[in-house]
Amino acid sequence: MIKFLSRLIKRRNIIKFNKVLSNVIDTPPIYSINTADVLLVSQVHHAAVKMSLIAIKSFVSKFGQCKIELINDGSLTNSDLRILEEHIVGVTIVDIEDIDILNCPKGGCWERLCYLLQRTKDYYVIQLDSDTVTIGAVPEIHQQINDNSGFTIGGPMFPDPVPVEYMSQLAESWNNDHVQAKAEKNLTALKPLNITHYLRGCAAFTGFPKGSNLLTLLPDVSDIMERQLGKETWSEWGTEQFSSNVMQSLCENSQVLKWPKYHNHGFPNYETKQSGLAGYLGKVSLIHFIGPTRFSNDLYTKTVKHTIQNLG
Repeated sequence: MIKFLSRLIKRRNIIKFNKVLSNVIDTPPIYSINTADVLLVSQVHHAAVKMSLIAIKSFVSKFGQCKIELINDGSLTNSDLRILEEHIVGVTIVDIEDIDILNCPKGGCWERLCYLLQRTKDYYVIQLDSDTVTIGAVPEIHQQINDNSGFTIGGPMFPDPVPVEYMSQLAESWNNDHVQAKAEKNLTALKPLNITHYLRGCAAFTGFPKGSNLLTLLPDVSDIMERQLGKETWSEWGTEQFSSNVMQSLCENSQVLKWPKYHNHGFPNYETKQSGLAGYLGKVSLIHFIGPTRFSNDLYTKTVKHTIQNLG
């Protein structure tokens, strides 16, 4: 009965969300600024075009001008491309098949990671998922960019970098079969790459410093972990997120953004004294509405509605 009610609530929230989301088409366009020093990269799927517009427009409205490049995951239609180009004037859209994956796994967002590390040659690069919404000021992001230091969204359990030996030991105690946990058990295998600490974050919102020159190390990370876990396991969804964390960990002075100001919805729950969106405004800058909890309540819908009203 509880599971049935949960599915019913989720279904109702999805219907409400899609109705509100459709209004993003009526918001004014934004502009990709070719002369900007900061590059915003996002991978876009056909079913998430309007979500992507909310994510990108809300971030730009709080952050400011940047160059914008999108990765077509192969599912975008001509209509999708037209909408994106109309709403993000001057945007560059890259075909996923044109990205060099450097002997890393194919799929699972690996192309995205390879691409954004490649672009750090010329820009400070921010990776933004389509299921994020920026609702507040982002001074921490500007500070990290000014310092040319990396960042990643995370959680309260791991607010700071963790020694790789401890992270490996802790992951071993979890008895978790998820590929990220399996990889974290084997973190010490990466010590030849001079990794000493590990930032346990989420690839949904990350920033990589200009000139970080990490692209040469990514294939080494992949090769080492494939030998540790086996090719089949290393090809599972989740290895790119682990590898993004490793890349952040190899950047000097990278930080996990403060929780709950930047957080993954429901991981863990953020309790406020005020109900609904009111408890977030003025306290939270960016929310990643991660899949498993995305429609557990109507917060995503309320956040998108608030954002659209302020974009108009």
